[in-house]
Amino acid sequence: MKTSTRPPGSEAGTSQDVGSNGQATYTAWWEIIPAPSVSVNLAVTAGNTVTVNIAETTPQVWSITINNVSTGQSWSTTVPYSSTYATAEWIEETPVVLDSSGAVTIGPLPRLSQVTFDAGTTNAGNPGLRSSEEMQLVDTNGAALA
Repeated sequence: MKTSTRPPGSEAGTSQDVGSNGQATYTAWWEIIPAPSVSVNLAVTAGNTVTVNIAETTPQVWSITINNVSTGQSWSTTVPYSSTYATAEWIEETPVVLDSSGAVTIGPLPRLSQVTFDAGTTNAGNPGLRSSEEMQLVDTNGAALA
């Protein structure tokens, strides 16, 4: 489950959880920050191509669609929330480890074959991304991890 203290906004995507037995499970999810994420009824697995579309359909009402291109299946919902319209983000998040005592730590990054954020748009157009606005995941010494 993901939670955040950021200003209100929406996120949707996929996650992988690995149990203590090494078994991976994959989930599609969405959330309206700061509420926790909600799993959706859409099968995803390693290697799938997944697209997400979050669009304002009427003022302060948003459509969230997750499409598994690999299987041809999709899921969608419509939710109200007040957006600041401040950012659009494409994110690869760090793994979180929950041990048997309930302690939470940041886990090591997996060896990703390739994560591609392509065809991203904002307001139906090119988002005009600039390398000067790029953020990198770094370790405690400031060395880039991803």
